[in-house]
Amino acid sequence: MSASGKFFNYPLIVQAYGTSPKERLETLVMWAIIDVGQSARETWESRTYDAGGYVAQRRIDKLIEMHDLDYADDDGLAWALGVETLGLNPKWRDAKTCLAAHARLASFIERMPQQTGRTAKELCWVRGMKAEWVLAAHRHETQRQGEQLSYSHWAVLSAVLSKIGTNKPPCKTVTWPEIQRRVLGYVTTEEMQLALPFRQDGAEPLSRDMIDRRTQQLAVWGFFIRHVPRIGRKSLPAWYGSGIDQAALVKIAEAAKVKRTGGWKARWQQQQSEQTALIQKVIAFEQVAQAEQTPATEAFKVLRQRAV
Repeated sequence: MSASGKFFNYPLIVQAYGTSPKERLETLVMWAIIDVGQSARETWESRTYDAGGYVAQRRIDKLIEMHDLDYADDDGLAWALGVETLGLNPKWRDAKTCLAAHARLASFIERMPQQTGRTAKELCWVRGMKAEWVLAAHRHETQRQGEQLSYSHWAVLSAVLSKIGTNKPPCKTVTWPEIQRRVLGYVTTEEMQLALPFRQDGAEPLSRDMIDRRTQQLAVWGFFIRHVPRIGRKSLPAWYGSGIDQAALVKIAEAAKVKRTGGWKARWQQQQSEQTALIQKVIAFEQVAQAEQTPATEAFKVLRQRAV
């Protein structure tokens, strides 16, 4: 299957679906075929009376003939449009299989927010995920070779994209606890605590070290841009961006760091106050030491000097 340049948009909660990563990815692809097909059909029907509408109708006629569909078969047409739009091989999964998968996942997407206290309007969406990345992760799960993008890498990528969205603003901070939750499909800690015990795949949260390694690898591979600002040895939350160059991201991240710490004037004032506090401690120590020098102590010092 080839899907270069095509994109999937899906609710983040999809990453909590199913009994295994393989099932989750395969179901997501089949759901996307129908979802994209239905959206394409609605878009084309809205343009019935302009030039684009005539082109669209010819494409629909061609698909109906190619797949031996009936004009009244809306489901079959949605499948055919989805396969064509995403650039997939129609022999991979037939319309009936994709429609069944779409119904299962749609039911899960509708049911899960109710269990975690969210409404359908509050769903967090993953945007900007290339179809080829989903397919690469699926191949890794089925073939276990030839693909660098494992499921855990893909899930971390999906978690980051769910936060940075469509790059408005062009980049955002994403903390490792946020990624940890979003890898599993949850936005808040409360959601994760409520839903995690009932997962069918038995997945556990990734450690901070595992998240750091995967985000660094994904950045090296070019899936997104990443920068970690520092204050001394302390690392601040990492910044992520897509569709922005490294220099621009670093400039934004470092400017935010200066603003967060109050700018150069605030840092100078902080240093001055720290130096003043240190001087005050030294003076207080000297005063205590002088107060403790009794006449007996002074006589002892004189005798010691004479002995020398």
